[in-house]
Amino acid sequence: MFLGSENSRPGGTGPCGRKGLRPYAGGYLCGMNIAGVRFRVLAEEATVLAEPGPSYLPFICGEESGAGPDITIRLSFSGGPDTAGMERIFDSGSSWTMYRDGEGWAVELFPRGFPERAFIACANRDFSEVLLYTGGKGEEEGGAHRAESPLSYPLDQILFLHRLAGQNGLLLHASGVLSRGRCLVFPGRSGAGKSTLSGMLAREPGVCLLSDDRVAVRKGGEGFSAHGTPWAGTARMAENGSGMLSAIGFLRKAPENRLVRLSADECAQRLVPVSSIPWYDAQAAGACLDLCRALCLAVPAYDVFFAPGREAARMCLELLEKR
Repeated sequence: MFLGSENSRPGGTGPCGRKGLRPYAGGYLCGMNIAGVRFRVLAEEATVLAEPGPSYLPFICGEESGAGPDITIRLSFSGGPDTAGMERIFDSGSSWTMYRDGEGWAVELFPRGFPERAFIACANRDFSEVLLYTGGKGEEEGGAHRAESPLSYPLDQILFLHRLAGQNGLLLHASGVLSRGRCLVFPGRSGAGKSTLSGMLAREPGVCLLSDDRVAVRKGGEGFSAHGTPWAGTARMAENGSGMLSAIGFLRKAPENRLVRLSADECAQRLVPVSSIPWYDAQAAGACLDLCRALCLAVPAYDVFFAPGREAARMCLELLEKR
C-alpha cells in the first residue's frame, strides 16, 4: 500500500541514492502496462515516489508514445471529499469501500496500520481519470512529498478490472502458463492446486509461468489471449507475457491423471465464481458476463484431475496441441 516504510521496499538504490526511492519534479511520475491497459501517474507537486513491489517491476514502463493512457491517476496531497453524503455500494470488509459519487465513483482505501481512512480515489464514470487524495499523510523530503506508488493493490486492480471490462477483457483468479506463444489457464480459488500444477509445468522445457494467482484474458480479432499480471500468489510469480489461449483447465486433485471435456454451460458455471466482476456496476458486470459466455463457447475447457508429478504436467501440455 501507499506510504510504507522504506525497509519494506525492494533492494537496490534509486537515482537519488536512497534505497528504493525515486525523486520526481511535478508532472509525469511513472507508468505501467498490464495486458495492454496503460496507466499513467501525474502529480502537480514535486514528489519522491517509492519503487513498487518486485512483482510489479516487469510491468512498469516509461511514458508511451502513440495511443494515450487508459487510466490517468493524479496525486493530490490534500484531504479529499467527505463520503458521508455518498451512496455506499460495496464494502470489501477489509481494505476498501466503493461509493457512487454523482456520475462517478469514490474508493476509500484503508491500508494496514491506519486506524481510519488513509486515502480516497475519485474516478469518472469509466475509471479513465482518477484523482487520488493522500490526505496530506506523505512525509516531506528535501522539499518534495514522499509517497508510495499508487500503482499497488488494491487500487490498481480495482481500476484495471473496470477498464478491462470495457475493452473485451476479464480478470480471472487463475494461474497461467505460456509455451511457444500458446497459453493454458487454470482458474480456481486458493487451495485448488493452481500454484502446485503451474510450478510443475514451469519446470518443463520452454514453459513460462505468467502468474500463479491472477490472469487477464482479452478477446481480439484472432481469438482470446491470456496475459500475466503483477498480482502474484504464494509462489510470487508474475511475468509480463501473453499468448493465444488454447484451453481452460479447472483443477481437481486426484489419485490419477485424466481430462474430462466440459460443455460451454459447465465451463461458465465454473468460470463466473472465479472471475473478478464488479457486480455493483451493471454495465461492467454485463460486459464481464457476456465475455465469460463468449470465452466458454470459443475455448475448450476441461476438468483436470491430477496427481503431483511430471506426468500431470505433460498431460496438460498436450492441451496446447489440441487446437
